Amino acid sequence: MTSQHDQDDSLEVGPDASGPDPDFDLSLLGMVADALGLIPLVWELADDVLYLGQQWSRLQGGPLRPMHLNMAQFQACLHPDDRQELGVLVRDCLVGRGAGTQADVRIRLPSGAWRWHTIYIKALRRDASGRATRMVGVLHDAHEKKQQALQIDETETRYRLMFEHSLDPVLLATPEGAILWANQAASKLTGYTQEQLLLLDRARLLDLSDRRIARMLRQRAYTGVSKGPGTLIRQDGRRCEVEISAVPYRDGAGKSKNCILLRELGRNWDNHANT
Repeated sequence: MTSQHDQDDSLEVGPDASGPDPDFDLSLLGMVADALGLIPLVWELADDVLYLGQQWSRLQGGPLRPMHLNMAQFQACLHPDDRQELGVLVRDCLVGRGAGTQADVRIRLPSGAWRWHTIYIKALRRDASGRATRMVGVLHDAHEKKQQALQIDETETRYRLMFEHSLDPVLLATPEGAILWANQAASKLTGYTQEQLLLLDRARLLDLSDRRIARMLRQRAYTGVSKGPGTLIRQDGRRCEVEISAVPYRDGAGKSKNCILLRELGRNWDNHANT
């Protein structure tokens, strides 16, 4: 769950003839929310009544009509892992530590499955002591987006574990050559610690005077990938022959990066081919 504070606390709404508080037009909020595919909610704290738009009833398998719940009933529809954290965020808004909050929560469906929604809620009115007396917000279906994000996280975790335990040295780098991550095998081959490797770039690890590396860089510029032998410079200054494979990819944020695999070709540490 994530939260963010809304700096604008000036939301105002018109009269409502159907609810217990005649100066709030829930139907207008519901009409706008329905047009945007959202579920409006209004929490009257004095009566502990939570008004939810008609899409909530549909989400719960009922007829299309507005629903009235208390907060305990609403929280019972949430995943147990989300209730406490959402409660803390809402309490912060109640006592004035934030104008509004946002959180990702799982809502139970009639089938027993859980569906991710993002809830945006803010204090609309406060009493003389600054405590909220009415909160208003919307629920937005975020299931597909959340599932995609979770799948990306799982994939990245799986590959990271695979690379971390690989017997072959693996580096992740920017297209410009700055090293972003290195496994233990890379540390063992180069003589640098993993922390030291993050301070280096390819100019410190590879002998750029080796014409074979220059050819690989040109190859990567044309095809996007490169593979071939080259000369690696260890931390102690000794050189060794390695096969270098570089493959571009994009991370979960869409940033371009390179995965570089190194394979030692021999133990002749002082061998330096420049042909």
